[in-house]
Amino acid sequence: MPVGRVKRCIFTQMRYAILAAATAVLAGSCAEPEGSNAGKKADQKPMTTQAVVVEPSNLNASFETSGSLRADEQVEITSEIAGRLTSIYFTEGGAVRRGQILATLFNDDIKAQLRKLESQRKLLSITLDRQRPLVESKGISQQDYDLTASQLEGVMADIAILEAQLAKTIIRAPFDGVVGLRNASIGAVVNSGQVLTSVQNKSQLKLDFALPEKYANALDLGSKIQFTIEGKRDTFEARVAALNSTVDEASRTRAVRARFNNTAQLVPGTFAKVWFSRLEGAENLSIPAQSVIPDARSKKVYVVRNGLATLQTVELGDRVNDEVIVLSGLQAGDTVLTTGLMQLKPGNPVKPEVSKRN
Repeated sequence: MPVGRVKRCIFTQMRYAILAAATAVLAGSCAEPEGSNAGKKADQKPMTTQAVVVEPSNLNASFETSGSLRADEQVEITSEIAGRLTSIYFTEGGAVRRGQILATLFNDDIKAQLRKLESQRKLLSITLDRQRPLVESKGISQQDYDLTASQLEGVMADIAILEAQLAKTIIRAPFDGVVGLRNASIGAVVNSGQVLTSVQNKSQLKLDFALPEKYANALDLGSKIQFTIEGKRDTFEARVAALNSTVDEASRTRAVRARFNNTAQLVPGTFAKVWFSRLEGAENLSIPAQSVIPDARSKKVYVVRNGLATLQTVELGDRVNDEVIVLSGLQAGDTVLTTGLMQLKPGNPVKPEVSKRN
């Protein structure tokens, strides 16, 4: 073999050897030892984040709605029959007693008919008294006696009808209260059903409001509620007196009525802002609203377990200011993370800095 060809073969073999050695070195430097991923995760630096400790508190969830004040008793005074108004015995805005005469209609014609019938009644009564011994002694027939008795009963029935008509011409107060404005004057001819005035009993007021279906069972008979009205800074208290037995299908609300003594002389018909505590007197667990992570089906929070961030599903109640009441999923003493939630993943090591809660 020529010398030149030998040299070229030796050079080619040396070049391949150098390339093989370089490839081995690079492969060795890029390879990771077995178990390196686990070591990296174990050596990961804990993330510093703010946290709170779940503790029982007297935080109470409240509900607000609107209502209306109504008089305990209220009625429009109307005339049952048509007639001419002859007298008015009340003062607008004045107090009246039950049975007190408020107004009268013309009734002289009815009184005249009553006098006529009364005279007939007396005559028939005398005749019947005279016929009684006669029928016993067979002086007259039983038929004549029965005819007189029937005539007397008919006259007495006519008297009862006229007395009822006469009573309708005298308009009385149905209960103790205050009279409203007068809507007719003396001499006016009023029709049946025409409103003359109104009477209200305002010593006690009713407060009517509605609860959404969600809170339909939040109140019981005797439950306390608070309310305020425009123009007064005071807060008033009432107690639930009645609850509608069903939820209205149209509005999806349940009607509630509360009562209170109207010592402050509040005016019926006034708008009222109503609120009440749903969990009064109970110790409830709560967490800051910012710690909640909502998703499509549930709400979750990050809880610290053995130094690691753990997602915990929770059931929440009402929100009160910046706190949310926890119904289930957490216990007193749990540490809940409040910051860095977007950067965390379940299982990440954390270093919680517990904030003091008010």
